[in-house]
Amino acid sequence: SVLLAALGGVGGVLLAVWITQALGRVPLPAAFTIDVAPDGRVVLFAAVITVLTGILFGLAPALHGSSAPAPLMREGARAGSRSRVRNALVVVQVAASVVLLVGGALFLRSLMAAQRIDTGMNTDNMALMAFDLRTEGYSLEQSQQFYAQLQEQVRAVPGVTSVTLAQRVPLGGGFARRSVGIEGYTPAEGEDMEMNFNTVSPGYFDAMGIPLVRGRAFTRADRDGAPHVVIVNEAFARRFWPGTDATGKRVRLAGSDGPLAEVIGIVPDGKYRSLTEEPLPYMYYPYLQWPAPSMLLQVRTAIDPANVADALRERVRTLAPAIPVPEVTTLSSHVGLATMPQRIAAMALAVLGALALGIAAIGLYGVVSYVVVQRTHEIGIRTALGAAAGDVARMVVMQGMRLALGGVVIGAVLALMLARLITTMLFVSPADPFAILGTAAVLTVVAALASWLPARRATRVDPLTALRSD
Repeated sequence: SVLLAALGGVGGVLLAVWITQALGRVPLPAAFTIDVAPDGRVVLFAAVITVLTGILFGLAPALHGSSAPAPLMREGARAGSRSRVRNALVVVQVAASVVLLVGGALFLRSLMAAQRIDTGMNTDNMALMAFDLRTEGYSLEQSQQFYAQLQEQVRAVPGVTSVTLAQRVPLGGGFARRSVGIEGYTPAEGEDMEMNFNTVSPGYFDAMGIPLVRGRAFTRADRDGAPHVVIVNEAFARRFWPGTDATGKRVRLAGSDGPLAEVIGIVPDGKYRSLTEEPLPYMYYPYLQWPAPSMLLQVRTAIDPANVADALRERVRTLAPAIPVPEVTTLSSHVGLATMPQRIAAMALAVLGALALGIAAIGLYGVVSYVVVQRTHEIGIRTALGAAAGDVARMVVMQGMRLALGGVVIGAVLALMLARLITTMLFVSPADPFAILGTAAVLTVVAALASWLPARRATRVDPLTALRSD
């Protein structure tokens, strides 16, 4: 038993190495890596589990084999008990594979659904370059001058259609909140008045493909010394000015002591922190009134951003040779980070589910094959009395299918219960019928195949040979 377990353990470790190498070649967003290669601790753990498994599952039949002979009826009772244990193990294997496969299907369905979610912006052909001029010793005035010159330089690059600045990228993993006050609005006790916001330059909304619902966008006139202005999304307007036009209303920035800013425009709701979030109140500040040394250069191109990356880096080197040239990434890769948990979970559960499905199929095949051997005498009698080959095959297949269907039902119930624990990570219902019914159909087909192979062998049993075998 230990020898067989050791052979399986070695095969499992080799398979794990191959699978993790395959996962390492899966394309991921920039600056995102996964290291799941098994190290010494993992191999040691696998070795210990392998030895313990061999001892545990070899000990029970060893103890049984060393016991004193028992009367035939008691032996038959023990055989029936062992048969029930084997059947229960197969049901558990099938149920476990159902849980894993349903989980993988839910995350896969979520990834498909994520492609249809309206993020409120155009993520195609947008190159990004992140700068932090504080670390280079730039003053606020110097950083403003650098960004102004850089935008002019980049606009001249062939293939570039628009250039803008933003302090953060939606769905990029970072967000900021600032306390605000609303003129004429009294917050309820304990009401959260910290709002998510972004600081953007003129041309941002056109470059990002964000339309204006009402009002106007920021212009170069919205600079230091001019009246403070802000742009809010529809969720912000609905919360504080329901049923009225929010343009012209005033917001006190930075809490009760900050300056009053006029709402000059309203934009549609988007996705800012996660794809699963409900409509979130959001504000936009004009960069020329709230400059910052750390900004993102956002470049909309008419061609693949990769084709202008070298030209963008060259413009930075020419303008400021002393600062490190940042990596050129894309908006779509940043947005892709929002679905990374679902991608990783889908890959992992798909692999584990496939392995569990294979183990369940092998277990089911083994149990049904053993049943065929045990019932060889009975099958011979049935055949001698005129039972057709189809009847014999149906009897054997149904025994395997009863075990499989029991595991499918138990696994589906467990999957529904566990799926509710990960609802926040899903873009589909935890009870998605396609995921559950599709998994059940796959398990049913595999179980039928695993049961049909020994059933086919049973139909070839020679009655005379079977009758003499007892």
